[in-house]
Amino acid sequence: DKVKTEIPQETREEVLRHIAKISLNGEDDMAGMIAEAIGNTGVHGLVTVQENTTYADEMEQVKGVELNTGWTTPFFAKDRSEDKVILEDCKIFITSHKLQNSAQLGLIENALKPLIKSGTPLLVIASSVEGSFLTNLIANNKAGQLTNCAIRPPYWGTVRKEFFTDLAAMTGATIIEADNGDKLEALRTEHLGTAKRVEVSALKTIIIDGGGHPDVVKDRVLYLENKAKEVKKENDLDKVYERLAKLKQGITIIKVRRESQIETEERKHRIEDAINACKAALEEGYVPGGGAALAQCVGELNPAVPGHSI
Repeated sequence: DKVKTEIPQETREEVLRHIAKISLNGEDDMAGMIAEAIGNTGVHGLVTVQENTTYADEMEQVKGVELNTGWTTPFFAKDRSEDKVILEDCKIFITSHKLQNSAQLGLIENALKPLIKSGTPLLVIASSVEGSFLTNLIANNKAGQLTNCAIRPPYWGTVRKEFFTDLAAMTGATIIEADNGDKLEALRTEHLGTAKRVEVSALKTIIIDGGGHPDVVKDRVLYLENKAKEVKKENDLDKVYERLAKLKQGITIIKVRRESQIETEERKHRIEDAINACKAALEEGYVPGGGAALAQCVGELNPAVPGHSI
């Protein structure tokens, strides 16, 4: 704390650019792009990195949400080396039912047939996905019959139920609600939500550019803003504000120019490191480099050691 420096508001983008440039081994243009992205979104905003379809670096602001929950099993990945499942132009199934057996998969088969025919991937968000239902999803995925991924449900209890409604607004999905007596066999293809891209890893899920109608999202935001005025418990209020941020904030995408696969992957990792470094500096400040901060710590912890204080 004695040697750290907080980033002043008036020079925030300039300092962030310098920090990013160090992580990027001197890439000035990309450092500027990252500094702008972090400057716009702040510490808790979402900045994601993906490969571009062109030979140029670009930045794009889109609708999107990050969930602090990931896949139910890593077997949804194509192979063990993959740390992320990508679903492009996918459908989204949201239900509060517990999906546990293969008979339930048969109940929604008619709704999924058009997806199998067109090769459209599916994201499953339910109260739980396990047993033979999960086994069959994985088998279909491996066989290439239906590309899919099931994630662990976010939140708990009534907050989860409310958040499912938020997700439905963002994606245009109709929830098959067990508590309301909705039967799984009532699911139709038109009840499924949509998203341009979904990224799922072990610990998080990012839904980008959901197909929800803007007016429905606005109504949901207004509902949560009014709810925030009524909530008295601090913990409950934090959850409302967190959900509001997910609905309003959006996602900044940094699209990395296309190069060879090895070069692109290596560069993507460096850019992700630079983003994390900038967020950490924005939240907690930065310290002198070249081991100076470490030398100061050693000197503080053990002043008797010569040559370790500055």
